Amino acid sequence: MITEIDVLLAQKGDKEAFSRLVKALELPMYRVARPHFFKTWFMRILINECNQFLRQRKRTIPVAVLPEEHAVSAEYGKVDLWEAVNRLEDTLRLVVKLHYLEDMSVGVISELLEPALSGTGSPVDEHTYAGVIDLMPAEDLPNHFKLQMDISQIGSTKGRWSFSIPVTKMASTNKVVLPMITKSYGDITLTVKKVFFTPGSTELDVEVKQPADADRFIQYDLFDDKDTQLQRRSGSGRGQTDGKISISTFSQRYGPVSPLPKTITIRPFVDLPFQGPLKESKAPLDQMPTEEKPISLSQGEAGHLLITQVERLPDKTLVHYRTEGLIPQEQANPLWIEDSGGNKYLQLQKLSITVDPVHYRFVKEFPAFTEKEQLTFVTRELTPPGYLKELEITVPLEP
Repeated sequence: MITEIDVLLAQKGDKEAFSRLVKALELPMYRVARPHFFKTWFMRILINECNQFLRQRKRTIPVAVLPEEHAVSAEYGKVDLWEAVNRLEDTLRLVVKLHYLEDMSVGVISELLEPALSGTGSPVDEHTYAGVIDLMPAEDLPNHFKLQMDISQIGSTKGRWSFSIPVTKMASTNKVVLPMITKSYGDITLTVKKVFFTPGSTELDVEVKQPADADRFIQYDLFDDKDTQLQRRSGSGRGQTDGKISISTFSQRYGPVSPLPKTITIRPFVDLPFQGPLKESKAPLDQMPTEEKPISLSQGEAGHLLITQVERLPDKTLVHYRTEGLIPQEQANPLWIEDSGGNKYLQLQKLSITVDPVHYRFVKEFPAFTEKEQLTFVTRELTPPGYLKELEITVPLEP
């Protein structure tokens, strides 16, 4: 649990207080998808926590204490530089300190302070990168606006690019459901506040109340009325503490569903940090697989991954596969190739492409290999999440 006293002590150099703060953020830190974003992500958490303290302080002003005035006096020129910085409005002060003390670029700082932003993509060639940026604004967007994008670095090339993109909200078959269904189990209370369906995604908004000292993070899987799991994408959340109770709101995006199902089921589970060594499952490419005779890789309790086709093209290798098991969308992620020299081709920058979300069919791109190269496909065993059955909520979607 993060407390204000620990923040203040850590600012003064108290190593034990800082250690307690890091420990409180231990579970979320296990979920950093890309290690090179760690510092940015960690700073985002600290900023959110500090903003929470600031909001709490603004709710009550003791009678004997007057708010500070940011007035400019005749003696302003004699004020120490950092005293002047400390007189700035909270956000401006934070930007100055992050830029000049932490040596962060303006782009990174804006990522920390703006609404949640994530994306997927991969290099097309040495000069081209293609992907999708997923922006989750904290407030509703107007029907017409210009999206301003400022880019300071592409790959290893630094520069300054600016784009202004006109955006118009389109009429669509979007559907919003506000179920406001609440279930409690033990010391957890879950409320499903909104389910939002668009042609490109499905969004779930929930609120969770649990003891502030509960060292756990709850995730959510979505299933349609045919028990088909939706692909989990990006997510964001925020929270506050009310006495001994933590109140968190979380927004998670998933893949789209079409046609709209009769019901959608939310299955919560506690996201635990990975423990123990990875148990790998390997199978050599002795002969080309087919739909009738796929290469099967065990994924332990979760199920298995079936490679149905391998295309050895001049510039790349395409692996077609499907998953069968308890968490088929999650099972699609861990797949890589080892060559005869033991080199691993993880392809972390090239995400699997979903070909058929209903039957869990995917394709993944790898480098080109010679016909003589002995290749081995590798996956790992997965542990299915322990769904909290008592908190499972099914939302009817038909009127």
